[in-house]
Amino acid sequence: MEKNLINSISPVKALLSNNGKRIVTIDNWHSLGYGIDVFVVYNEKGELVKRYKLDDFTLFPINNYMFSVSSIWWDCGIELLNKINKVKICMITEDDIIKTRFHDLESYQFETTP
Repeated sequence: MEKNLINSISPVKALLSNNGKRIVTIDNWHSLGYGIDVFVVYNEKGELVKRYKLDDFTLFPINNYMFSVSSIWWDCGIELLNKINKVKICMITEDDIIKTRFHDLESYQFETTP
């Protein structure tokens, strides 16, 4: 089966759950942190389930991140935690303050603890 992603160019990162039921894409090439598809969840058929802007899940004010001409540098690591069906999201500010948030792939909710 072939499906198109909603990304305008290409996602920067993609994660696939072990059971194949969820696909997560992170950011857009050359425009990190911008747009309505910074964090996107698809189902096993490749259909869009949920998409989020950075404002929807950030733990910091947007202005606290480092900016370049085309991007907001917010991501210090994304990891799929298959055993608990969550995505671990690391965010880092321009001042190197780090916080972690989780996204539950069943409820589609963001959490501060797993």
